Amino acid sequence: RCKDLATSKSRAAESDFEETSEKFAQISAELKSTGARIIKAKDSILLLENTIADEKKKTIQIQEDLKLKKERLLAERKKIRLIEEASVAADKEMNDISCVRDEARNLEEKSRLAYTTLEGKLAALKEEESSLKLLVEEQDNSAVQVFDKVFVEKGYESALGAAMEDDLAFPLILSNNSSGWFELPSIVEIVDLPKGARSLGDKVNAPKALSRKLQYVGLVESADGPKLQNLLAPGQRLVSKNGDMWRWDGFCSMAGESLPKAAITLKRKNRLKDVNDEIGKTSKELEALEIDLNKAQGKLK
Repeated sequence: RCKDLATSKSRAAESDFEETSEKFAQISAELKSTGARIIKAKDSILLLENTIADEKKKTIQIQEDLKLKKERLLAERKKIRLIEEASVAADKEMNDISCVRDEARNLEEKSRLAYTTLEGKLAALKEEESSLKLLVEEQDNSAVQVFDKVFVEKGYESALGAAMEDDLAFPLILSNNSSGWFELPSIVEIVDLPKGARSLGDKVNAPKALSRKLQYVGLVESADGPKLQNLLAPGQRLVSKNGDMWRWDGFCSMAGESLPKAAITLKRKNRLKDVNDEIGKTSKELEALEIDLNKAQGKLK
């Protein structure tokens, strides 16, 4: 009985051992399977980590590339902005240049027109000068005429011509035994001209030999001559600016009826002087205008 009990216990123990062995085998198989899964999981994790690392590297590279592209984009935008600014500046400069050229062209045209006008004026003045010289030099005995030493204020040529008539055609002489103007002492007691008459001598620059003559010539308005003629002392005469003449002895000569040759020549002499002055002035203006014209033409090059 004891033996049976032992056998029973042994069998029970064997059964437990077998069951335990099966469980152990099962657990071992499960552990082995779990280990394999763990290894596989670790491999997956490692692969995933490697993938993540690669993706991080790619991300970093993408970020760096993106940064570079942004920098390039900013640089290109800056270039575009600079180009646009340069284009605007160039347009403005071209517009300014165009305006300057237009102004220069207008100035050149105005200067050229003014220069051509002055050239024509100067040519006309020189032509007139030449003609006046010929007319003045045509006077008889021009080398010895007192006329050449007489100068009258502009506008009073006709008055002096009426006063002196053709006496200015004679020369100055040193002896009164020939024809001409002989210098006599000044008159001590000069008879005053009628009230309202001015001395023509105030308008004339002449040799002293003509002083007696000029002291007895009064300058009046044309309307006053007839009124004052009867107040003239012997030797006196009145003349108007227009060339009218009233003499003490009753003789009258109205301007336009017969203009004395001397008056014509005096007018020509004064005009010749004015023309010479105008030629000098016009020549200087022409030189200055030529400089301006050259400057204006230089701006168009």
